Amino acid sequence: MKQVTIEHNMAIECITTMMRIAELDYFEIYIEEHKFIGCTKIKEKLHTLSNQLNSFEKNDLDILFKKFKLNFYYLILFITKTDVTTVNELLDKLKGLSSDEYLEECFRISSHDISIDDDDETVYEAVTERYSTEDAHFFIEFKNDTKLLHTKLLNIIESFYNKVFMKEEEWITREIEPILKNHIISFNENKKGFLDSIGNGNYEILVNRGKDVKINICYLEEFIPRYLFDKDTYIFVYGFGEEQKLKQKSSNINPQEIFKTLSDETRLRIISLLSQKKWARKDLVKEIGLTSATMTYQLNKLITLGLIELIVGGDSKKTLYTLNKDAFRTLVNSALDEIIL
Repeated sequence: MKQVTIEHNMAIECITTMMRIAELDYFEIYIEEHKFIGCTKIKEKLHTLSNQLNSFEKNDLDILFKKFKLNFYYLILFITKTDVTTVNELLDKLKGLSSDEYLEECFRISSHDISIDDDDETVYEAVTERYSTEDAHFFIEFKNDTKLLHTKLLNIIESFYNKVFMKEEEWITREIEPILKNHIISFNENKKGFLDSIGNGNYEILVNRGKDVKINICYLEEFIPRYLFDKDTYIFVYGFGEEQKLKQKSSNINPQEIFKTLSDETRLRIISLLSQKKWARKDLVKEIGLTSATMTYQLNKLITLGLIELIVGGDSKKTLYTLNKDAFRTLVNSALDEIIL
């Protein structure tokens, strides 16, 4: 690695919190399924913040952060590239972009090979290869009215920050500071081990090749970490939930939960495919015939058990999935040992 930074950025914290509220239904299901008791405080906080928003604001969050997720990923990239550290700085920088510039950058990082100059049919076909028809319609709507997207985004960030988030900054800083200090120490002691433990990936490429790595911890972020590449920089965003997941991995194994997860026919099919080669998510979707959302759900179940590795930082922009065969054997054998004394 050429340069590594691990930090807490309040602008990124705000944006990830907006994403979490937009996905609050998924967040609650995940906590319940995996029994992350330590996340009760975060769950309550997210509900408190969500209840302060009116129906119009919630609708804009749903559209801009859940249905058109490129906003989220580009904002993280934008904050990182411009060295923004506060929400007010972010708003000032965004206001300096034209509407066309903003959407063009969103399209650039989408990995769909599309631009705002493409016709509607080209955009539709490119987006529906990976996402739903509803997602494609949002791409087209914003492409044809770039000012609508830019204006809505500025308004919802400013409203959310002033109305909801600003008064939480001191509390978040107090909670995250001791965690951040410990994580910096852990990273310096074992770089690859630290990245593996919080990200369920294979980070040999990041450790051994000369990439800059910018790691951002967020207190209210979800469990599955976010990855983003931009030229020679790898951006990694992870949250408090990763700590909970790590703690759970080291606790007593629950054989019933393990065999319940592995008894699903679709998951067994995914495991079989991933044992043979590395797969991109959209290729798995086509091979098995699931929706993109269902495939994400099934992969996340296996990632939580530590059975799947994410191969990142290769020549392509794609994140590839593969089976960690050693982890699979260890998990099954450990579960059997708990049953057969």
